[in-house]
Amino acid sequence: MLSYFRVNGFRGFENDMVFDLAKTAGYRFHEEQIENGIIQRGLLFGRNGSGKSNVGHAIFDIARIASPNAPVPPSFAFSYTYGGRKEPVEFEYRFLFDKDVIRYLYKKSNPVYVFDERLFLNGKPIIVQKDGKSVLNENPWLPSFNLRIGEGNSLLFALFSIIDMDKENPFFRLREFIKGMLFFRSLNRGNENFGVESRRDLVEDSIISRGKTKDLEAFLRGYAGIDLDLEESQGPSIDQYLGRRPKFFSCRFGKQSIPFSCLASSGTLSLLLFYYWSLEFTKHSFIYIDEFDAFYHHELSSNLLKLVTSLKGPQIFLTTHNTSLMTNELMRPDTLFIIAGGKVKPLYECTEAELREGHNLEKIYRAGGFDEK
Repeated sequence: MLSYFRVNGFRGFENDMVFDLAKTAGYRFHEEQIENGIIQRGLLFGRNGSGKSNVGHAIFDIARIASPNAPVPPSFAFSYTYGGRKEPVEFEYRFLFDKDVIRYLYKKSNPVYVFDERLFLNGKPIIVQKDGKSVLNENPWLPSFNLRIGEGNSLLFALFSIIDMDKENPFFRLREFIKGMLFFRSLNRGNENFGVESRRDLVEDSIISRGKTKDLEAFLRGYAGIDLDLEESQGPSIDQYLGRRPKFFSCRFGKQSIPFSCLASSGTLSLLLFYYWSLEFTKHSFIYIDEFDAFYHHELSSNLLKLVTSLKGPQIFLTTHNTSLMTNELMRPDTLFIIAGGKVKPLYECTEAELREGHNLEKIYRAGGFDEK
């Protein structure tokens, strides 16, 4: 699991932006949100333009290295360095797999050029820099090859692509963790997602093909009070990606059948996308859902957050503007974060007062109690 992330010089982060998931405060409620001392569920608040999306974009830079040919969504494609500065962007990741601590650092001057790559396992250097090049130290986990990599390429991910590793190898677990990372959002009425295994299938077609239509109806009814009788229809022309006519949902009104996508609100379409990805949540390792409830009623937001926090398996972090979710009934002060001034802090670090389970966190926030002094 990811335990620590730091980036410097990426987009709006001029200086170090640290997202420390190993920093907990020992609260004795919602203990399921912490595993082995690492935060498993988190909610990130911030004003418009504060950098909530960029936190996710920065964390997922490692997925860009792992899969350089993966489709890059629009929000990942614009300017890379802070203010176009000449100094490189610095990245640092720390992962915890049982008792093994992996620390991975590198620099980039643009989205694809990797250099100054360093890798440590339990403090022991595995990949080091010699004469400006990445060199693999002798070790029992990553065998040494007479491997030549092009300038600007990652030695670690070149090794990942050619060697077989058993499941007990900590670097096998690192590779699988990175493969399982998922970023998604639906602000533009679409399926914007990114990860090593980015998806381009059609949402409605995928749900129908899995035989999940009735389950979707129950999901919409149970979480949002939306009662629909969905019909399965088929498009008139062959989709280039699928190689066949795609399936889609329709809703019948009297004698007329109307495509679901034509009558659904932005919130319902966003909920459809959430359901689509939720079918595979437990297959992923780390999930970042940006503006997850931008179009939702506050009750729906709360219901989905309860669903997310009840899941076993992946680390899941969500961004939101909905301060009604800033409550100890759903989260805790060390799994609630605020981003401001390029810094991410848990709630309990945003005030000198001791935060307890009975405190009204939203009221404190609205009164400016968490504002940086």
